[in-house]
Amino acid sequence: MSAVLSNILKAFGGGVLLYVLQRVLQTTFLSDFLRGNLVAILFGLLAINAPTLSVVLTKVRELMDKAGKHDAFQKTKMEMLLSIQEQVVLIVISLIALMVEKSPIIADKPNIALVIGILLPACLCYSLTILYDTCKSVFVILEFPNDK
Repeated sequence: MSAVLSNILKAFGGGVLLYVLQRVLQTTFLSDFLRGNLVAILFGLLAINAPTLSVVLTKVRELMDKAGKHDAFQKTKMEMLLSIQEQVVLIVISLIALMVEKSPIIADKPNIALVIGILLPACLCYSLTILYDTCKSVFVILEFPNDK
């Protein structure tokens, strides 16, 4: 759970940095881009991570069968499931944030716009963190000693 909180804080920090950078550069490119593409990007990253995790799980399964320890890698499998759940939650959060942003009910509340301006790039940062962790797992499996 502390790793998830750490990732949330890092992603939020990345969102703040990107928001501030956009304000300093006096552009709306990032927010416009994310409004139009964030959900598609998140689905794309999920579509990349799911098969990558299945390849890693296949290799993990081979290692478990070879070692005869069927309860090994339980934490690894749980973390993989958690990463998929996190990505689904990011998609839901992004959809809600984008709906709220365009709602006439909150049009006169500038604080909501600020939160959404930070939240959208934070969702992207978090999803990229998940992608990075997934890619790292592939390299860990590739470097795992193969005792024949």
